[in-house]
Parts: sequence; structure tokens; C-alpha cells
Amino acid sequence: MSEEETEQPGKELSLVDILRTPVAQQYVSERKGLSYVTGRYVKQTLNELFGPLGWSYEVIENYPINPKFDDGTARWFAHVRLTIQAGERSVTKDGLAVGHGVLRKEIWKNGKPTGEFEEVSGGRANEVIDFAAAEAVTDALKRAASTVGQVLGLSLYPLKAGETNAAETPSTTRPEPKAKTAGSTKAPAKEKKSGFKAPSKF
Repeated sequence: MSEEETEQPGKELSLVDILRTPVAQQYVSERKGLSYVTGRYVKQTLNELFGPLGWSYEVIENYPINPKFDDGTARWFAHVRLTIQAGERSVTKDGLAVGHGVLRKEIWKNGKPTGEFEEVSGGRANEVIDFAAAEAVTDALKRAASTVGQVLGLSLYPLKAGETNAAETPSTTRPEPKAKTAGSTKAPAKEKKSGFKAPSKF
């Protein structure tokens, strides 16, 4: 292995390198056979990468799909626009999603309905509606953020639960990012393959 290919201890990854890195497995959740990250993970990672004042989002649309709420289920649509300030460049990404809230569902035992019900998203109609609206906005934000890079959730699409995705391989036509090491004239070390150790707690 050449000296250029040896990973230098303490060498800092560039922003592009981090964005190319898959989500670390400890931050991946599973639901109905699909892998996903939480809204908290996405927001905290955006804070770590761009700073708390370096990104923002706007809810362009947020409205009910079934405004009558006659079946005890709220379905809400959201269109979110994410804006990231990276240096002198401002980048915008849009995400669309539908949120669901259920007032209650019937309890089944041994394959038969019991006639009893349990609360799912809330005990009152307004709580269910709030849940659906918030879920729609959060999911739309996550979809917008995922288009920015692997570490923000892109590495999970369209994979099933339990699978992982290798870091994005740099294009041969795209120049390699320069490592953030002052005074170094050596070629940058190869991209790290380990998952980005995103901030502390989620």
C-alpha cells in the first residue's frame, strides 16, 4: 500500500466525503420491512454538517386529504422545501409526503374482533389530526434531505430492512475533494468506508 493510500490518523473528512457516507446502522430503524431514519436524526445531522443557522425549511403546502374525518382516520399531505447554505451557495430541495393518524382501531384476538378498541394516534380527533399533519411535514423534510446525500438517508433507498449500502463511489469525471489538512502536499487519503458517526444522541 502506498503512502498516499494509507489513512492518516486524525485526518478530517471533507463535507462531500461525509455526505457520501451511508447512515450508520445504529441510527437505522425498521417499519413494515423498510429501513428509515427518524426526523430527529435528520435535523441533528443537518445541524452538525451545516450549523443550526445554515439550513431551514418551509412548509409550502399542508392540508387534509379527507377533511371530513368520517372514518376516524386523518390523512394529511405536506410539501416541504429545504434550504441549505453551503458557503456562498444556497441549495433548495423539495419533499412530498402523506401523514396518517388513526383515532382508534379494534382489538383482535385469535383472528376475531373483540368489539374493544384502543387509541392509536390520540384519544381525541384534534390529536389525531395534529399527528397526521406533523408526520406529513416530518416525512416530507426527510425526503428532501435524503436527496442531499447518503448520510441523510439516501443510502436507505430503496433497500429493505437489514440491508446496508456502500458509500457512493466518486465519479471518474468528478474531481476528488481536497482533504482539510493544512500544509499537506500529498494526495488525499482514500475515502473512509465506515458509517458517519453522527452526533451524540437521537
